[in-house]
Amino acid sequence: MTNDPIEFVSEAVPGLFNAGAKEMKAAADQGDADAKRRVSELQATTRAVRVALEGKGGGDVYLLIKGGEMSASKSAPSEAVTLTIAAPAEALEIALEEMGDEIEKGFSKGPKRLARLSAQRVSGAIDKLVGEKLKLHYVIKDTPDFDEVRVKIGFGGPDVAEKPLFTVAVDYDTLEEIRERKLKPQALMGRLQITGDSARAMQLGMELMQR
Repeated sequence: MTNDPIEFVSEAVPGLFNAGAKEMKAAADQGDADAKRRVSELQATTRAVRVALEGKGGGDVYLLIKGGEMSASKSAPSEAVTLTIAAPAEALEIALEEMGDEIEKGFSKGPKRLARLSAQRVSGAIDKLVGEKLKLHYVIKDTPDFDEVRVKIGFGGPDVAEKPLFTVAVDYDTLEEIRERKLKPQALMGRLQITGDSARAMQLGMELMQR
């Protein structure tokens, strides 16, 4: 697993996605009716995502899902960007170095899980947020290397907001407890610190858990 943030986003992420698409197609070719439906949904889906890695070692990577596959480019595609994620490149690099084995293990299981996803359902959820032009921040506080790591997320265009609708923050130690399986992921909701429109944040959290 590469530790380079640009290489990770532009090569590892599309590689994982396309491996999942291949698993899905293989199941469809063997006569799985549900897999055939999922392949048809995926091939009909077009989605452009901008990943903005900020700071030293960063840059923009555009991920395009089209024709059942994901490709990466450093230049913006002709398709409209509907989701933008901005994060510090240095923080991602450190995470890749420290959690490389765990990430690689997760990636090895990823294709089978991705193969079972419905592109139509995922796109439907994203389109709802795109319609709202939702902007939010996710913050990890008190990390060993930084006071905080802030991830900015924007739906409905290539930009993120410095002043989001709401911010969701969690302590680094809480994430470590989940990582070490000392805390169940369901308990995370009680540890979150929400500022801004907390009602919308909680509503969105419940919707995502149900999906």
